[in-house]
Amino acid sequence: MCITGQKNTEINVKRSNISLIPTVSQEKFLANPKNKDRLISILVNKFSSLNMACKKPDKDADCLIVNSALALAPTHPSVVVISEDIDLFVILIGIFTFRHVYFLKPGKLKIAEKIFSPHTALEKTIADNILFIHAMSGCDTTSALFNYGKMKFVHTLKNNHDLLKVIEIFKKPDITPEAVVDAGNRFLVAFNGYPISASDINIT
Repeated sequence: MCITGQKNTEINVKRSNISLIPTVSQEKFLANPKNKDRLISILVNKFSSLNMACKKPDKDADCLIVNSALALAPTHPSVVVISEDIDLFVILIGIFTFRHVYFLKPGKLKIAEKIFSPHTALEKTIADNILFIHAMSGCDTTSALFNYGKMKFVHTLKNNHDLLKVIEIFKKPDITPEAVVDAGNRFLVAFNGYPISASDINIT
């Protein structure tokens, strides 16, 4: 892999010799979309030569990874998804269908690696609504509320059990966008510490 500096300070991959270690940061290296594409092609070719199955996502890599893992579950005694991206674990919790699928977060420096089971990681109320919490608190496709972490959303749901009726609407595939916005607004009312009335809860 021969690396040359460009005028815009982005780094460009020119060859496919993967034995060369880049001398720039990962962030700077991947700032150039061409680098990403070429690096992915190099890795796919290398892994394929070792008889390792490879898939390249067109859009959402997270869902492809999780669905690929779940597809292997019926024919394997255990399946482990390895990633530093906790979003994968969130999706696994939200849609898991097998008890022998696990998530492993690699260790870093003095932090040891950890392995989690989607089946036992969270209490049932939170696990059943983890995808709603994930989307509302900010993910790859939605914006986060400034200065509010995910635990604030978790605590809001745990402290307002009536909200479970409100957010059930998010699980209905045929619901209208207007109804989704209305339910989201009602959740945010409670999120900001204001009470919600019975009429706020009984939505259809």
